[in-house]
Amino acid sequence: MILSPFSNDFLKKVLTHIKAGHPIVFPTDTVYGIGVSIKKEENLKKLFEIKKRREDKPIALMCSSIEVAKKYLTFTKIEISLAEKLYPGPITMLLKRKKTLPNWYYPSFEKIGLRIPENEIALKILSAYNDVLAVTSANYSNEKPAFNCREANFYFGKFDDVLIVDGGNVKGKVPSTVFEAEGNIIKTIRSGPLSKLEIEKIKDEG
Repeated sequence: MILSPFSNDFLKKVLTHIKAGHPIVFPTDTVYGIGVSIKKEENLKKLFEIKKRREDKPIALMCSSIEVAKKYLTFTKIEISLAEKLYPGPITMLLKRKKTLPNWYYPSFEKIGLRIPENEIALKILSAYNDVLAVTSANYSNEKPAFNCREANFYFGKFDDVLIVDGGNVKGKVPSTVFEAEGNIIKTIRSGPLSKLEIEKIKDEG
């Protein structure tokens, strides 16, 4: 089902859908994402199934603010400094998990990615939900990302329990930059809109 962000009771419909454990597709600052609540493990398994994704490939957490992220992830002094400068933005920073993150959520991974997108519709949804979603790109694994509602609908429109928010064309061209800060060293896991040199420059600005 496709839903306009300008429709009546938009947020009410979105929140009802998320809290019921169903996947939601929405625009971000890079590509369209598809996400689920992490309240139940079966929600994540549904996401694996419809995305055709390996279960051992971790999915980042997405939320509206650093404060919400702190419920589940820890920040070092350097990480919080970077977070305050880079979020919201087209990056995924790997951060150490807290015990508050469900045990079944990638238990073998000490670090989990965090996304806070610079997109008005995404932030409106995430702010209203006031918790994290497990979000990945809205496409089948190893296929081209979706940059608009039509492309996202091509992948997931056939699923009755997937809600697709039509946010038009996103401004991004590639998925987010994935990196981690190991001490004072920036390690890039996946290249994206923001380069390692740009992140290092922002870090060194103090």
